[in-house]
Amino acid sequence: MKKNSQYQTLNNQYSRGFTLIELVVVIGIIGILAAVSLAVIKPGLMQGKARDARRKTDIKSIQGAVELYYSQHNQYPPAGDQPATCPGTPDDNLHFGCDFIDVGSRTYLKNTPKDPKSTWGYCYSATPAGCTTACTGYAMCALVENVGNASGSGCTPTGSGSAGIFCVTNPF
Repeated sequence: MKKNSQYQTLNNQYSRGFTLIELVVVIGIIGILAAVSLAVIKPGLMQGKARDARRKTDIKSIQGAVELYYSQHNQYPPAGDQPATCPGTPDDNLHFGCDFIDVGSRTYLKNTPKDPKSTWGYCYSATPAGCTTACTGYAMCALVENVGNASGSGCTPTGSGSAGIFCVTNPF
């Protein structure tokens, strides 16, 4: 009986861990699963879809501010230039990245959104072309990364390498 208990003690001493082969097999399987899941998820595509969703939300919120401007002025804001810095005084123009304020100092949108990609930009054009007063319509567009998000036409946003353009226009 003593021999048997010594054998059990000796056997338990060596069976406490994994062998090197077992560890290598498990690590290999985990590596294969990680590679397959990254190929399926496609993080670049998912990030592009997220940026497209933000672009659509931005354009819709700007559209809400433009429609509010119309309800108070009975015309749409003129399409101004897009300066490198925000103008010091309100000028009725829509400048992306700046507060949208009319000459009466009414704020329609704080910090008008800019494209999530710093090299791309939204565009806004008022109709009739070149109007500074009595603007009766508009188009506002953004470049999108996924062709499924593209719709409409209007002005030409800045940037390159897009799959299409997403645009909204005045509802009238």
